[in-house]
Amino acid sequence: MPARAWRLEPVATLHPAADGELQVSPELLQLFTDLLIPKNLHLSLATLLHSRGLADPIHARQFLDRNDR
Repeated sequence: MPARAWRLEPVATLHPAADGELQVSPELLQLFTDLLIPKNLHLSLATLLHSRGLADPIHARQFLDRNDR
């Protein structure tokens, strides 16, 4: 039986924005949403992202609502 080859690729990334601030990829935000952040903190996260300039409040809230299970 041939061995399976696994290839790992990064899916969660941080990258610099034009102003030098770090921006999070949607996948990294998804990771925090799914694993680390209690569901009752979604609104706070949306506010935090907006205050850091990482997302506008409507898009951040829509992202978090879409991923609220």
